Amino acid sequence: MSDLLSKLESIKGSIEIGSLIKDGAVSQIYACSFKGDQGVIRIDKKVVQHLSLNRIKETQLLQSIKAYDCVPEILYSDPQHGLLITRLIEGQTLTQTSIHEAGHLEQLAQAMHLIHHTEPKIESIEFNQFIRNYETELKNIQNSKLLDQGLSLFRELNQNKEVICLCHNDLNHTNIIISDGIKILDWEYACLNNPYFDLATVIDFHDLSDSEVELFLFHYDQGLNSIDTQLLESWQRMSQYINMFWLMILQKYDTISVKEKSWMNDLEKHLS
Repeated sequence: MSDLLSKLESIKGSIEIGSLIKDGAVSQIYACSFKGDQGVIRIDKKVVQHLSLNRIKETQLLQSIKAYDCVPEILYSDPQHGLLITRLIEGQTLTQTSIHEAGHLEQLAQAMHLIHHTEPKIESIEFNQFIRNYETELKNIQNSKLLDQGLSLFRELNQNKEVICLCHNDLNHTNIIISDGIKILDWEYACLNNPYFDLATVIDFHDLSDSEVELFLFHYDQGLNSIDTQLLESWQRMSQYINMFWLMILQKYDTISVKEKSWMNDLEKHLS
């Protein structure tokens, strides 16, 4: 608590901290009131420094695309101390079950189409920066075979630089709220990447059925039938490697939960 109070020292007269909303692997999320506005505050944990998360770039990106309805509004940002306050979004966070509803898949697909066709007004980083960080952080781990396989697959898939665009890169149901339309949270990994990675993440993380994938892709590419399904399958495997790398870093720095450890074991069996 003393560490939290020291981080909040510069705004202590402007903020009231409420209940804990989420205690995640990388940060804690609290309800708060900031200068009279209801919001949520994200407070970084120390493991952030090992994940190559650029909080300054994240803030700049959100400010540059704030006109879009699906983006949270920043009330306060202090990257140096790992603080971000956004306006409270009232609505229903999707679950592993509710994301399968046709209307939700349609809304998400349309929002992703918009994101992927948005040109950031700032100099953006590329996803290979995260890949290089994973390679550096994990170079001395025991299970180097998985790391080498994942890095090799990324190099193979990342050759076509012409297709990269703004991607969210963490589109799981916990980051999606149905409110007045659809809202997408947690843009900390957002950067330039192949759009197939976002598509693959939604499909693989939520284990969409064939009919759900068909519906989702139809609304994403607006009925043009332009998605290369074989390439998409390769990106689904890549998304599994990325999740594995992320979990391996949590394990390396002793911040992995029992649930995350179980997920890691499942991924290891699947990828081996």
